[in-house]
Amino acid sequence: MATQGIGLIQRVLRENEKQARKLDSGWVLLGRAYRDGGDFNDALKAFKTAYELNPGNAEAKRQYQRTKEQMDAASTPSGFLSRVFGKDGTGSKTGGKNRR
Repeated sequence: MATQGIGLIQRVLRENEKQARKLDSGWVLLGRAYRDGGDFNDALKAFKTAYELNPGNAEAKRQYQRTKEQMDAASTPSGFLSRVFGKDGTGSKTGGKNRR
């Protein structure tokens, strides 16, 4: 379903790329769809395109930053699962060792 939505947005952007008024909001929408699907790199590209088309688009800038933060959080051990299970992944604050 998300793939269909992405495809529709891409088609609309392609069909309107030659018009004078660029659809920067469409690029933001596409970026959000990519991000929601876990495709952070394509999301960043879409937000960057939106910003290049309209540097006054604060939403493009905000979404770009949010996506960067999500990427960073997903790639560091200090993310959600590390907080839940501990850095060693055992759920023990003692590093999986029995303390007596």
